[in-house]
Amino acid sequence: MVTGLIFNIMRYAINDGPGIRTTAFFQGCPLSCLWCHNPESQPSNPGIIFNQARCIACGACRHVCDNNCQPEKCTVCGACVDACCSGAREHVARRFSVSQLMDILKRDMVFYQQTGGGVTLSGGEPFCQPSFLFAVLEQCRQKSIHVAVDTSGHCEEQDLAQAAMLADLFLYDLKLMDPATHANFTGRDNRLILDNLVSLTKLHNNVVVRVPLIPGFTDDDENLRAMSKFLSTLAVSAVELLPYHPTGSGKYANLHREYGLKDVPVPERKSLEHAAGLLAASGHSVTTGGIS
Repeated sequence: MVTGLIFNIMRYAINDGPGIRTTAFFQGCPLSCLWCHNPESQPSNPGIIFNQARCIACGACRHVCDNNCQPEKCTVCGACVDACCSGAREHVARRFSVSQLMDILKRDMVFYQQTGGGVTLSGGEPFCQPSFLFAVLEQCRQKSIHVAVDTSGHCEEQDLAQAAMLADLFLYDLKLMDPATHANFTGRDNRLILDNLVSLTKLHNNVVVRVPLIPGFTDDDENLRAMSKFLSTLAVSAVELLPYHPTGSGKYANLHREYGLKDVPVPERKSLEHAAGLLAASGHSVTTGGIS
C-alpha cells in the first residue's frame, strides 16, 4: 500500500489556486531557501518539533528519553511526544495512506464545486514522494476534483511529465535566474528547475509561475529582467508575485535553527508595482498573490 508523509493539511485555503481549496503539504524538499516559511518540511526523515511557549517544564519528556531530550542526539523514537501533556513536543509529519488522505480531501467537495476550487498538493516538495503524489493525483482525477501541484521544479523530468497528465494546474516557483546566486540562497543551482519549466510548458497548458519577492535577495532589477526575458519565450498562463512576509520565522527557534532573514522588511507597494512592471515585459499578466 502506497503511503506518504504529510506535515500539514490546510482547509479553506484561498492562496493556492482558484476557489476554496484544501492544501496538503508533503514532507521533504531538495531546497533549503533562506526565506522558507515551512522549515520543518525540509528533511525527508522528519524529526520532532519543540514549542518552548507550550512547555510547562514538567520534565516528563526527559524521564522517558535516553538522551535527556538533547536535540543533537534525538533518535525520533517519539517517546517524548507521547509523554508530553502540554503538546510542546510534536511529530513534524504524519504518515497517511492514499485513502486516509482522500477521506480528508473529499470533505469539502461542496465548496470545491461552488467556488471552482479543489485540492492543492504542496510542500515541502510533493515530487520528493512521487509514488504517493501520483496515487493521490489519480484519485483526485477519478473523483473529478480539480487538483493543482505546487512545486519548486527541482525534480526528475519524467516525474514532472507523469504529473502533467494528471494535474489540472501547476504552481511553479521561480526564484532566481543566476545559478550561483540560486545555489547560495537555496542550497541548489537552478539549471534543473529552468529546464523542467521549459519542458512542462510544452506538456501542460496551465502553468502559473510564482515569484517570491524577497527584498535584498530576489527583487533586484537584473534578476527580474532576466526572469522576464526567460518567461517571454514560454507559454505560461500567468505570473504571480508572492511578497515576502516573516510568517513561520518563529518555527526556526522550535527547530533549534537560526532564522537568516531577521531584518528583511515586507516589500512596499511601490516595490511590488515596480517588480510587476518588469515581469509584465514578458508579455504575461502579473498579479500579486499570498505570502511567499
